[in-house]
Amino acid sequence: MNPTTKALRSAPQAVASAPLMAGTERQTTSRSTVSRFSLSTLFSAEALALAGALAAITASGAANITMAHDMGSAHSPHLAAILSGAAIAATLLAASLPACAVAAIRHWQIARALACAVLWVAAVAFSVVAAIGAASTGRADLTGARVADASGYARNQSERTRLTDELAGTAHARPVGELHPLVEQRRAGLRGESCGPDASKSAARLCGEIAGLMAEAARSEERGRLVAAIAAVDVRLSNSAPKEADPQSAALSAYAQAAGLSATPEQIGPWLSLGTAMFLELAAALGLLAAGAGQGCPVARNHEAAAPSSAVSIVASEAVENKPERPKKQGPDSPAAVKAQAGIINLVRGADQPVKASVRGLAAMIGSSPATTHVALATLIGSGVLARAGDALVLAGKAA
Repeated sequence: MNPTTKALRSAPQAVASAPLMAGTERQTTSRSTVSRFSLSTLFSAEALALAGALAAITASGAANITMAHDMGSAHSPHLAAILSGAAIAATLLAASLPACAVAAIRHWQIARALACAVLWVAAVAFSVVAAIGAASTGRADLTGARVADASGYARNQSERTRLTDELAGTAHARPVGELHPLVEQRRAGLRGESCGPDASKSAARLCGEIAGLMAEAARSEERGRLVAAIAAVDVRLSNSAPKEADPQSAALSAYAQAAGLSATPEQIGPWLSLGTAMFLELAAALGLLAAGAGQGCPVARNHEAAAPSSAVSIVASEAVENKPERPKKQGPDSPAAVKAQAGIINLVRGADQPVKASVRGLAAMIGSSPATTHVALATLIGSGVLARAGDALVLAGKAA
């Protein structure tokens, strides 16, 4: 008796022990899965790619919703809510449609694949436009703040230059505290005389000295004011260092000019916004597919005849798998014949009454060829697994 026939004879015992075996196998698989889980699995390339894709989808959705809400808020809250919903839909469709398109192509559903492609292009276009708006707005705000800082720094520099020149043009003078006692001393020397045309020579001399001291005191006060103003400007300059309005565009412009290309920072800025938007949206739209997580899109499949799933078919399949490889032949031990034997046994066991059918009819029932079905039927009857009760087929134990 060949190994396949022995396996088929032990089918009833296999059926009885199948639930216990399945439960044990599930427990073993679960334990082995837990034991294989480690940090290397957590930080694998697929896991990191999936995390990056989810981060890109989140960032894309946030950018799309922000721009859509801002656009709609300029008109009405209802329009803001509508555009925000469209932004959410565009983000989700852009991320999920590539997997659906690939699944449709694999199953030759061309119309569905084209529909997915067209809708994906529309969703990505919407997302790219929104992302460009968000990137451009952020870049404009940053550039505007830097331009304001640079303008303030330039104004402070100009003010310091003016004050320094004015200080340089003001003659040096002694401190005011030193000059005031000298003025009072000369006034005391006048002895009541006034500084006028009728003053004596000594009084006129003292009056001239008093005027000179007063002028020097005024210059001293002006120099003090200028020095204090320059110190205040220096404080403002130290708190606002000079900044390039758009350092990223300026750096790329310098690289382009070094390569012989003419590109100003103002020309490069919009392209940087486009590059940022394209990266974000392509990462969000294709990240799941690239990470291998977008394989769950359902498609309508043409169902083929299912392989036997009972314990009998499992035992028969194991018997075939465990045999050493040898050239295929259409005999009782060929894979097709073994599959047909399992199908016949499943059919007879599942029937409420004896199965009456010709070899051709039996072949149509189990999805096999008539020749293979004839070989399988002869093997089962010859090995004592099945028996004929008149023109019907029954299990050998029920032949009586």
